[in-house]
Amino acid sequence: MLHTPDPSDGYDCSGLHVAVLAVVPFLSGSARSEAGSPPAVSDGSVFAVGALLVLTLAASFYVIARTSDALARRATLATP
Repeated sequence: MLHTPDPSDGYDCSGLHVAVLAVVPFLSGSARSEAGSPPAVSDGSVFAVGALLVLTLAASFYVIARTSDALARRATLATP
């Protein structure tokens, strides 16, 4: 279960949230440009691997859902 921070717990990080939101717009550049490295080369293979990972994850979710459903039905049938 997700625990929402409560000030009565002894910690309150709402100030940290505001500070992060105040600083983020001023960030610019990248680590690559700061280090003087050449720009990254992205071609179709990078996107293909990403798409393959997404499809693999979707297939995994589908198989898990079907297996869970089948096991739940089998457990219901086995219970007298």
